Amino acid sequence: MPNAISSSDHLTRRQFLYLLTTGALGVTAASCFSMPEQVNRVIPSGTREPTQIPPTPMPTSTPPAPTPTFSPDQLSFLVSDDERNFIAAHEVKSGDTSRPVIMMTYDDNAKYAQVRTILDAYNKFGLKATFFFLGEKVRLSAKSVRAIVQEGHLLGCHSYEHIKLLNLNDAQVNRQFSRCFDAVNEIVPGYRMRFVRFPFGEGNGNPRLLRLAAEWGLQHVFWTMGSGGLDRYTCDNVMRNAANGAIVLSHMFRPYDISQAEKIIAGLLDRGFTLETLDTGRDKKDIYQKYPEQAENLTKG
Repeated sequence: MPNAISSSDHLTRRQFLYLLTTGALGVTAASCFSMPEQVNRVIPSGTREPTQIPPTPMPTSTPPAPTPTFSPDQLSFLVSDDERNFIAAHEVKSGDTSRPVIMMTYDDNAKYAQVRTILDAYNKFGLKATFFFLGEKVRLSAKSVRAIVQEGHLLGCHSYEHIKLLNLNDAQVNRQFSRCFDAVNEIVPGYRMRFVRFPFGEGNGNPRLLRLAAEWGLQHVFWTMGSGGLDRYTCDNVMRNAANGAIVLSHMFRPYDISQAEKIIAGLLDRGFTLETLDTGRDKKDIYQKYPEQAENLTKG
């Protein structure tokens, strides 16, 4: 006869069949599970049957995290020399002026409630915006960063620190980008940033910074107008200066960029504009195409 099986062991198929045929399965099962004792009880008149406490439900299992599709150490394989050269030479200074498209962009960082207000405004209309987040704030603002990505908005790089990159040497600039990628990869694993806005807008048109950014697969983005964001004329300012292909500089923390976000969106839509992220709204000539025929079809379109 097989050795006795402890309650912590798993039954093999052979052991299970043996116990089943010998009638010992019930004994084995009883040793694994403690069953409540059944007794006949007499309930005195005028008393209530004690309330049965339901068993504690098993905790819901946490769904598995999505498998990362990108990590910073893959950049040398994902970005070809041809693409690096292209994006270094194609700084985004405006969007597609051939159609009524506007790209609303938000810089720096903010409290979750402030970011949430902006996101809710865009979600109400089913539209998307672009957010250039400071790398040093990504971990502290993890809830905001996750919401931006999970709700389909575009997350870009704003360097790790809000400092003048022109004052740094190549190794120091690369360190700013490296730390930013690492922070984002920690909070939203698998997400790849493709655009950068240099702090203060300094470095615009600078070949060295554009080349260094391109090594990280980052295409630099400037702006065509600023919203202001500091007074009640913010919305009026955007409406007056809105034009095809406009890239609007706003900030996540400025009070009127937050409180007037919905008003700005509605106003632009009323004027016939569509709002897109930089991914689709930038000028066609600034969109890298791996195959020449794709670029040709894009231009014809």
